[in-house]
Amino acid sequence: MYKDRDVLRRGMRVEGGSKKPAKPKKPAKPATPKKPKKPKKDQVKTDSRGRKRNYGKEYIRDHSSKKAKKDRSGRNAANAMLNPPKGKDVHHRDGNPQNNARDNLGEVSRKWNRGESNRRRA
Repeated sequence: MYKDRDVLRRGMRVEGGSKKPAKPKKPAKPATPKKPKKPKKDQVKTDSRGRKRNYGKEYIRDHSSKKAKKDRSGRNAANAMLNPPKGKDVHHRDGNPQNNARDNLGEVSRKWNRGESNRRRA
């Protein structure tokens, strides 16, 4: 009796003479990461200073030129080379993101690196 109960729990038939295993479940699909959405062209918002800004147009303006694409690929290559820890950025000492020589790269805090271009202009 206990044998029959165990067989039933596993999904096999006891009566009728044939013991067929239950249908195997389909494997779950792996989760695919979602791509970030690009801002729309007509997305007008007010920034912290009260100015109306169209972030969609700014994104297109700042990311579509050939130079911007080369600079972005240079930054990505530098990040792959140094692989900075969390909270750090790769700093290009000469300010040229396409120059990925080892002596031109360094790790600095994000806060310092984001404000560095403003200090350079002053």
